[in-house]
Amino acid sequence: MKSQTNLFGRVVKRYDMPLEAIDDLNIKYEEHRKELASMGPRLAGRLESELEFTHHISKTIIAKHMVDCMNDYIETLEKVNLYKGTKELEILSCWINDMKEG
Repeated sequence: MKSQTNLFGRVVKRYDMPLEAIDDLNIKYEEHRKELASMGPRLAGRLESELEFTHHISKTIIAKHMVDCMNDYIETLEKVNLYKGTKELEILSCWINDMKEG
């Protein structure tokens, strides 16, 4: 997994996701888009389309990559003594910001 770590008061990491995982996410989103509930009222920002994807994310290729990245981030925090908690990760909420070109 390719990553880059920067320490600027907070630990910031950037991960590159495989294009096939992003394509799979987009395909699954398009398959379910019409049945997804709006997350807008529960979120701070206001975009035209913020659709809940929580129940579908586990069925995507990108979900494993996201968990791998989160585990790597926790390991980085442990190495610099900024975290000593659990590694039990669970996606509690997930939504798609559906933005249009322009």
